[in-house]
Amino acid sequence: MHALLCSEPPFVGTTEDIIMHRISTEEVDLTRLETGAKATPEAVELCSGLLSKHPKTRHSAAEAMEHE
Repeated sequence: MHALLCSEPPFVGTTEDIIMHRISTEEVDLTRLETGAKATPEAVELCSGLLSKHPKTRHSAAEAMEHE
C-alpha cells in the first residue's frame, strides 16, 4: 500500500541486507505519504497500522478491510 501511494517502498537500500536491517531497526517515515503523495489522513493511519512493528498494534487483514 505504501509503495502504491508513494511509488516507492517504505524501506530502500542498495542490498537486501541493508533493507532488512532498516526494516528491523527503523520506523516508517510517513511524511512522504502525508506530503509527497498527499494521501488522506485515513490512508496514512491505515498504512501506519499495517506497517507497525508491534504485533499488538498492527492491523490484521480483517481490520484493514474494515478500515474507513
